[in-house]
Amino acid sequence: MKYKLFALLFIFIASGCTYRHDATVFLSPELKAYYGYYPSLEVDFVGINDNEKAWLSSYKLNKYFQPENPMRKTLQPYTMVFSSNDEKHYQRLSKSEKEWSLWKRKGAKELFIAVNLPGIEDDNARKIIMKIRSYIGKRIPLYIEVTPTGISLIGKKPEYIKE
Repeated sequence: MKYKLFALLFIFIASGCTYRHDATVFLSPELKAYYGYYPSLEVDFVGINDNEKAWLSSYKLNKYFQPENPMRKTLQPYTMVFSSNDEKHYQRLSKSEKEWSLWKRKGAKELFIAVNLPGIEDDNARKIIMKIRSYIGKRIPLYIEVTPTGISLIGKKPEYIKE
């Protein structure tokens, strides 16, 4: 009986753990002010394992974002495409996207987020590498903002978003 209770408790806790997050990327109004318009750009999300992190630590983002780049294809990113013609200046990666399962199967421990922001050459300003955490219960959303100086995690949805 004790083992059955332990097994049920383990199943309950494991089913409540989550590896997936909703992540929203916002283009800041400062970005529009800097360029005179919202530039077209891409933001990639990739769950990476230790080997991939080692590769990416010295890999140049200008090369990474080149069309048909084999490294980028191999990593299986979730790509958000922002166009200067878009009305909405934010997009969301849902916790239900298939990429979360792909990344977990390959042993991803960290989340790599990169932007091909025009005019910024500093790779450190254009990427974020963060631990993927498993949480019990409520999922914690991620909020990311792209500004003229780069990309960063922010604590909450920005004030300039009215919904």
